[in-house]
Amino acid sequence: MDFLKALRREFPRPVTLLWDRLPAHKSGPTLDYLNQVYEEGWLALEWLPPYAPELNPVEYVWGHLDGGVMANYAPPTLAEIRQRLHQGARRIYPRPALLKGFLKASGLFF
Repeated sequence: MDFLKALRREFPRPVTLLWDRLPAHKSGPTLDYLNQVYEEGWLALEWLPPYAPELNPVEYVWGHLDGGVMANYAPPTLAEIRQRLHQGARRIYPRPALLKGFLKASGLFF
């Protein structure tokens, strides 16, 4: 819910959220908040189908990181993994064509 509240602060106009079926995303408090912001007109929610990672654009982001900055990387600490992931993400964000490619690969868009 913290993520959703931060998202709403960043994007006060209506948004469409692609949501997976992680148990935390279907918990009572989360669903209550989703219903509240839906009724206020801020949110349109689209549930991704269960067990279909190929339809989740985020899986393509992870695949890109796994084949790039994370390839053959075996750091001794979690902090180093986190740092490398942030480094990889910073390389993706300024490339809108790459981001659109992740969406297009999912077959859900365009």
